[in-house]
Amino acid sequence: YISLPAFSIPWDSVLSQADVNKDLLGRIEDLWSKGQKGDVQAWRDAIALLQKLQNAQPADLGIAERLKEADLNRQFAEAMAEVAVQWGTGETSARRVEAWAKAVEVLDGLQSRMAGTGFLKPVAEKLYAARINYGKALEAAGRLAEARATYEKARTLDPSRPEATDALRRLR
Repeated sequence: YISLPAFSIPWDSVLSQADVNKDLLGRIEDLWSKGQKGDVQAWRDAIALLQKLQNAQPADLGIAERLKEADLNRQFAEAMAEVAVQWGTGETSARRVEAWAKAVEVLDGLQSRMAGTGFLKPVAEKLYAARINYGKALEAAGRLAEARATYEKARTLDPSRPEATDALRRLR
């Protein structure tokens, strides 16, 4: 006895192109929703489906824009997932210097890629906090000159916030 799934025909060869695109759009929207809830793999899958849709309709500029937006979301989600690992419990002891350095490095790179997008502000806020925590870890390690430089960068990023200014005053 051979089960029916062994004989199933791919939807692409049965449905009209409009039905296939409608199915793809529905799957993309489902993945989009999951991605917005933090599912990095959903962004990757949405991008793959958007690329398939773009191949079917290369002249559709709306698909190209949606693909760019999905890729920005993927980059943001991947970077934030990596930062979350480095962030750990938020501890700022001397043994966490390398983790904070990595978080700052990832966020610095993400900030440059997110210029001109809606992601710039949340990245800048996270980067400010990472720099403050990195400075605290450097202080705990006795690396005061590096801590000052880190606090200076945080203050440059957001001069209106008091944490960096307070830390610089404390280190004088």
